Amino acid sequence: VTAETGPLSHHFGQPATQVCDATVVLPDGTVTGLADRATLLGPGVFDLRWAAPGSPIPASVVANLELLTHPLPEAQIWLTMPITQPVHVAEIREEIVACDPEVAAMELDVPGIRRGAVTPGQRFATGALSVLIEGSRERVLERARSLVRRLEQRPIHESDEPPVWWGRYPFRLGDVALRLQTFEDELHLLCYALADALGSPVAVRGSVCGGFGWAGLPGDLRPARLVSVLEAVRGVLLARGGTAIVQSAPLHLREIVAPYRHP
Repeated sequence: VTAETGPLSHHFGQPATQVCDATVVLPDGTVTGLADRATLLGPGVFDLRWAAPGSPIPASVVANLELLTHPLPEAQIWLTMPITQPVHVAEIREEIVACDPEVAAMELDVPGIRRGAVTPGQRFATGALSVLIEGSRERVLERARSLVRRLEQRPIHESDEPPVWWGRYPFRLGDVALRLQTFEDELHLLCYALADALGSPVAVRGSVCGGFGWAGLPGDLRPARLVSVLEAVRGVLLARGGTAIVQSAPLHLREIVAPYRHP
């Protein structure tokens, strides 16, 4: 219903593309099938967001879903490399896609800084880019070796387990959580937009090729400062056809961020 995405959206598409049909109870009590409704309203309705609480219409209830299934891969390998500056992501992305356009996922993690945990003014210089390769064991090893050769100038850690941050949100309890969307190859540029608006690096994580990501702003910002940061980021994204939506915030900030909970 919320159109949430994760690392595997890179290969399999957004959640809406996995929905074959659904049984939905409308606000007036009518029970309907999603396929029937899509016939009337078009295929865009399959994103289910029309049923979400807080939409212009009263909330509906999704009672049943029919989903596509996919076979589990025989083998998985994660290739993870440090990123000294987000601007390098575009170049690495192009090399990876040229070498193996069928990678299952490509995730960027830029940790930002945590107040009180570092010396004032100190920055974390590195983030990480992790690539997931799936398939038969022999083919996965072959593709991994080919990609490592292609990126031979970069240190790469190879593992059959994901990085600890893989598939996790970059924010913590008490942070202001932002859901980001931009063009598929511009997520790394939002790291700079957020850092410029806040005046320090911001934790960002998401899909390099999908353009979807998350960011965590400090929850102890003054309300006026928080609003100025949100306005600045939205201004940058508006020019690029993207959005930044506040998904959660500390209780004392919820009224302040209410206008930013929708596109």
